[in-house]
Amino acid sequence: MALPAPAANSLVMRKELGEMFTHQGIAVGAWISLDSSCEIKPNVYTDTFEIEFGSHAGSLGLAMTEDMVDKLAGVFADAQTRFRELDIEAEQDELKPAGPESLNVWN
Repeated sequence: MALPAPAANSLVMRKELGEMFTHQGIAVGAWISLDSSCEIKPNVYTDTFEIEFGSHAGSLGLAMTEDMVDKLAGVFADAQTRFRELDIEAEQDELKPAGPESLNVWN
């Protein structure tokens, strides 16, 4: 006897279709702002990496595969490089001599 196909709203079917998982029709999207004062708690398990930002009720937890850790490491490295480039550009702009338009105090 063959097993029935997954229902259209099942997690299995949604995963196959690439749809966002919802619970009773509610999908959650979130943005958080992190700075260096944020507590970070990482945990590595056999096939999952979990990281918690913040603590207790004021926290956000993420769980991901090793492939996703590699992908995020590349994204973070690119962001860090860009931050450094922007810092260098800002320093160079500060060192540029003022042009003649900056000498006209009457405008």
